[in-house]
Amino acid sequence: MKRSVFHSQAARVLASAQTVFFGLSLVLTLSGTTWPSHAALKTWHGGAIVLGDPLSGARFSLPQNWEPDGVPQNGDDLRAEIGDLPGDGVIPMFNDLTNLAVRSLFFSSRASTRKDIEMFGNTLGVTDTIHCGPAVDVYVRCGLRLEDMARISLEGGGINVYVRGDIDLNGHDLEVVLQSQGAVELSGVISGTGSIFINGDDTSTVGFNGPQGNTFEGSVFLRNSFPSSSP
Repeated sequence: MKRSVFHSQAARVLASAQTVFFGLSLVLTLSGTTWPSHAALKTWHGGAIVLGDPLSGARFSLPQNWEPDGVPQNGDDLRAEIGDLPGDGVIPMFNDLTNLAVRSLFFSSRASTRKDIEMFGNTLGVTDTIHCGPAVDVYVRCGLRLEDMARISLEGGGINVYVRGDIDLNGHDLEVVLQSQGAVELSGVISGTGSIFINGDDTSTVGFNGPQGNTFEGSVFLRNSFPSSSP
């Protein structure tokens, strides 16, 4: 695979099997669902107990893992604001539903200690935003499928998002927004048609660093939308 290196003070992008530093003006060219009119908000509670099922406390499909009780539906907003859950380890979230496509995902922590959230299971469709707030590292180990133009947004210092699952752009664009020091790693295969837009400053890192090459048809654009926090 070719190895290309570009130098800039604007941002850093680590590409699969190569390291690429994007300047502000650089453009790298790479080669019928019905939604409900009003999204419902589902807040993750977790911890449901079903005898004989060690994954019961992590299953999307169990109504008692959500507040209010109920299984997520297409177009819903899913929120996991960790703080009142026990333990200091990884908080698991298992998408055992098929063909679920939510409007948004929101991850944050009110805990005194940093939390890791791990979402795994079936491919999840997203129509709007994956938003990550303070005091969490998020590991997305399931596939993601864009059902509209979507964004991954980090707000708060030192947040890390690791997307290990494959991403199907599915004819839509993906925007990655880092509003302060943080990192997004996209290590699954990115496929489909669509472009990727990166907004950040020189404290932000977006990595394309999976073991397999990406196959999507589109472009990667850098937008240096936020002033640097560096002295």
